[in-house]
Amino acid sequence: MTSSTRCLTTFTPAPIHVTPRSLLVLAGIVIAAGVPQVVFGTDTVSRGLDAGEVLDEWWGWFIVVGLGAVFAIVITLETKIEEKYLGV
Repeated sequence: MTSSTRCLTTFTPAPIHVTPRSLLVLAGIVIAAGVPQVVFGTDTVSRGLDAGEVLDEWWGWFIVVGLGAVFAIVITLETKIEEKYLGV
């Protein structure tokens, strides 16, 4: 049996320590999740897009090209910094 196989067969999960604080946090999450969401009626003023309405085409181009350029610049800068300081 190899060492990697032995590690997989002898895996023992860590014990879960339940404390009063963790139970209180869990109870708070359950209570908050059970509170009904506020749903506005149709007679209120809409502050967003109506059902079935879509954004203009330039928003799509901005999201795809603009955010793509931002991420490309950030990754390029990270690579240059890594080359400078780590010599990679």
